[in-house]
Amino acid sequence: MGEFKKTSRADLYASDSEPENGPGSEGAELLGYGNMDFEFVEIDNESNVEDQEIIIKEQVKTKAKNEERRASNSGGDEEYDFPLFGSKSNKVENQKDEEDEEVAFPLFGNTMKVSLKEDIEETLHQERPAEFYFASYSKAQESEFEIAAITYEEIEREAHIKHTDKAPWKVLDLALYNSKIDKLKALNEEKKRKMRKRPGKKKREMKISCTKRKEERAKVEKKIEKEQKAKLKKKMFHKRGGKKNKKKAVDPASSKPKYRTE
Repeated sequence: MGEFKKTSRADLYASDSEPENGPGSEGAELLGYGNMDFEFVEIDNESNVEDQEIIIKEQVKTKAKNEERRASNSGGDEEYDFPLFGSKSNKVENQKDEEDEEVAFPLFGNTMKVSLKEDIEETLHQERPAEFYFASYSKAQESEFEIAAITYEEIEREAHIKHTDKAPWKVLDLALYNSKIDKLKALNEEKKRKMRKRPGKKKREMKISCTKRKEERAKVEKKIEKEQKAKLKKKMFHKRGGKKNKKKAVDPASSKPKYRTE
């Protein structure tokens, strides 16, 4: 039994820019991961002929699958089958001398699909069409609109044409008719301004009673004013007698002393 050489998965997927003498360079060269064409070393082993046949069959299958995917995916290979985890029966043993060291990779066991596709989120465009906002007509509809429409020149031309009719009262000349109405309106306003409106019975009675009260109030005011003037004259021109202001004569006999000391 020969010795297996262990390599890590990082060494297998190492880029081509790594140095040739770096770790895992032998495994990368054997696999040829950059070109996605796996290269395997065939070992003549009489005891493991069946295992070698299984390996060859699986190798052919994986190559066919990869070619089909390359043909279907025009943009590039995005899905691959990697037999990363092999079973115990799929082992390759090296029976050469110790000087000729070979690397054994139990790759063709239970294959595992690796997808490089990114999940694209579906974007919903909830937009209404332009016809919802803007009206669009076909050429046939536009021609119908042109036939049904009336231009300014047609209206002006028809306005200058005089139509003779047996019943002229059915047609009104608006300018003449409006002038008559304006004259009648002016006459009515003038009549209303000149006409005096007679007040009602209650208003007339209230007016009469109001004048009477004003006359009575004037009479009372005159009477009060006359009395005030008479009082003022009497006060001003009244003659007073001398007796009223004359002092009384004091009798000495009848007078008594006010105090005992007197």
